[in-house]
Amino acid sequence: MQIRLMQEADIAHLDEIDPTATSSSYLEIEVDSGPGINHGFRLVERELCPPIVKGDSYRYGWAERQHARRKLTETSGLMVVVEDGDKLVGAMEVEPSDWNNAATVWNILLSPAARGKGIGRRLIGWASAWAKEHSYRALLLETQSNNPAACRFYQSCGFQLVGFNAMLYTNDDIGRQDVALFWCLPLDQA
Repeated sequence: MQIRLMQEADIAHLDEIDPTATSSSYLEIEVDSGPGINHGFRLVERELCPPIVKGDSYRYGWAERQHARRKLTETSGLMVVVEDGDKLVGAMEVEPSDWNNAATVWNILLSPAARGKGIGRRLIGWASAWAKEHSYRALLLETQSNNPAACRFYQSCGFQLVGFNAMLYTNDDIGRQDVALFWCLPLDQA
């Protein structure tokens, strides 16, 4: 499998990347409310019964392909694809955030057949190298509490869990077991 910079011709094929993932657990956010504004939080992995399957909502649709086309012409970020022969099996988009001197991984997708082969780690390597080359202090990303496999992967790459938003998607993300988790990979600034 080869990782390379995304080209205009790739955009029409981004929707062929299969984003399907199954999760049999989630990270429950336990809240310990103290007096005043004192609160404590902890994540506890719990079983999901039945498991959830995430799929087409993460596929590159028309709007996502248009966004990729705009980003590709702006050349302000990093956009790569993963090829297996003549088929796209992965993509990653990294955008700069100059206001906080960080780079955000907005999208990282791998088809199930491309997972577990070190490709995700190589993609993070590409993102880190690009961010360091542009003197960004950190890589940022967001994932969901119902995707512990992704959380473990990012943690194994050196990312630190830095927060969550219990109302990013709906007003009942905790009840839906789908809470946004935010991660940071500090980069050496030599």
